Amino acid sequence: MTRKQAEQHLKGRKPGSFIVRESKKELDHVVLSVLKKDMGLFNGLIKHKHGLFVLQGQTKPFKSIEEVINGCMTDKALTKGFGLPIMLVLPPAKKHIDLNASSCV
Repeated sequence: MTRKQAEQHLKGRKPGSFIVRESKKELDHVVLSVLKKDMGLFNGLIKHKHGLFVLQGQTKPFKSIEEVINGCMTDKALTKGFGLPIMLVLPPAKKHIDLNASSCV
């Protein structure tokens, strides 16, 4: 899913709605796309290094993408880029991403 497709998918949703998509530029990384309060889109790279995941602009590592997402739902320090807790919005299923896997598929 491209950035533009993510924007279209989140259009008309509530601020805080998000999706996790594969990065087209950074292999083995995914992007957290969040609809911000101003209805703009935050796109934060979730980097995968040495079996851990780190959200762009943050230093706290997580064991899984699921933990990054849970952190963004509860930890205000992680939501600085988009200014509110996030809510899951599932995109149309094409590929399965195992959130508990040590690498992204």
